[in-house]
Amino acid sequence: MAKIYVFLADGFEEIEGLTVVDVLRRAGAEVDMVSVMDGKEITGAHGIKVEADRMLDEAGEADLYVIPGGMPGTLHLEQSSTVQEILNYCIDHDIPVGAICAA
Repeated sequence: MAKIYVFLADGFEEIEGLTVVDVLRRAGAEVDMVSVMDGKEITGAHGIKVEADRMLDEAGEADLYVIPGGMPGTLHLEQSSTVQEILNYCIDHDIPVGAICAA
């Protein structure tokens, strides 16, 4: 079973983050929403609050990483040195990254 992390930050585009989680879970993938903020509660660009499954420091290796767009969500993702390290690791090791819209 594929292990997938969807990184969420305050201001993420809800349809780009939550639809991915929904569709992949329906397909049988193991998908975790990962908060890159200070807590598990994330507020989307349109005020929808969601609770992430885990914090960024709890995320290990995955088969696919997804970064949704949305503002200012993508700015928070860009400012995270840990997210940047993970993305660089993915590039160096041919691990796919699903970057959506502004991401």
